[in-house]
Amino acid sequence: MNSCYRILFVYALILFSVKVASATPIQVTILADDNYYPYSFVENGSLTGAYTKIVMRVIKDMPHYQVNLLPIPWKRGLKLLKEGKAFALYPPYLKRDVRPYIWPVSKPMLDEVTSVFCRNDILVKPRPKWPDDYVGLTIGNNHGFQIGGLRFWKLVKNGSIVVREYKNNHINLTKMLIAKETDCYMNDRQAVLLSWHNLIKQSKWKTAVTAMEEGTVISKEQGHLGFTNQDKGAYYYKQDFLNRFNTVLEKIKRSGELNDLVNQYWNSLKEVSPKNLD
Repeated sequence: MNSCYRILFVYALILFSVKVASATPIQVTILADDNYYPYSFVENGSLTGAYTKIVMRVIKDMPHYQVNLLPIPWKRGLKLLKEGKAFALYPPYLKRDVRPYIWPVSKPMLDEVTSVFCRNDILVKPRPKWPDDYVGLTIGNNHGFQIGGLRFWKLVKNGSIVVREYKNNHINLTKMLIAKETDCYMNDRQAVLLSWHNLIKQSKWKTAVTAMEEGTVISKEQGHLGFTNQDKGAYYYKQDFLNRFNTVLEKIKRSGELNDLVNQYWNSLKEVSPKNLD
């Protein structure tokens, strides 16, 4: 970049900064996964979830922007970002090789852990190595969930491991802990534990639910706020928004507020019975 263009670029940034600082808030719409319990989902007509709580807290300290959170089916949200028709979406994982149209992304908001849980009788013998220690077992999975890793699905393909898929957490847990049609169940750790807590609260299952334990961790991911890079400059404020978002996010991480916020949310879910689990 020659000196003339550099001067013009800096001048444009200054003008934009002045505009953001002095003008009325910029209207922004952020898309959110509408069916990703317990992180981002719709319940009783309202968007909620751990990521939603975090995003709402962050944008509270971003007065230069007026943000609308719009729940949307995940695949449709990805399509809109790919077409440059949406500004941002949460919570994609950092997979730039798979979804190059989602870039940049915010700093990570939460750590997600995918684990396999089994009945106690299955774990009399420790099974720390995934997936080799689970050969010969039947594993429950939610319909359409592509978790477990490539080696796991190779073992499924050659018949070394059996997978049975059911609609949701609740059904998978009843199949494993009550019907004993499966030996283990793999999913997000927090989602499994909340669903299990809900299951044992229901009077019709209290005496039937057998004990379960976490077998091992399968993988770890981090959720971000991801932005389209297919907008051809339409979202001229994207970098400024990202910078401000990251600044507030890091502030509440350092202060411990984010951790407190998420823990309070997990505890609140234990007091209710979300429809997503039934």
